[in-house]
Amino acid sequence: MARAHGGAGKKLIEAVGALYFRVPTAAELEGTGFKPKHYVAPVVDLWPENHRAVDLFRRISNQWRCGAGGPIGLDYGVVFNEMAHAGITGQERDEVMGALAVIEAAALRALAEA
Repeated sequence: MARAHGGAGKKLIEAVGALYFRVPTAAELEGTGFKPKHYVAPVVDLWPENHRAVDLFRRISNQWRCGAGGPIGLDYGVVFNEMAHAGITGQERDEVMGALAVIEAAALRALAEA
């Protein structure tokens, strides 16, 4: 996975944006001239090597360790359990963990903005 820290990071961040996309409510848009129908969910084309990491994140995306200010990181006990359950081991495990770190950071930013 030679692109893990280059272009793949950008695609993974776009994927997180799509996962956390929500259409603003009519009340939020009041007075702006925009309507909910003006917002279209983003479409992201993932590279094949990123599918497992994004799929893993979708399964564990409600498993956050939280501090006083909200989520601070994923519960890695759950992450490793899910990886074992999915048969992700060896070199693939290292690659998925690298991608998951990018996803986790982007998700934390998205959650902080929400």
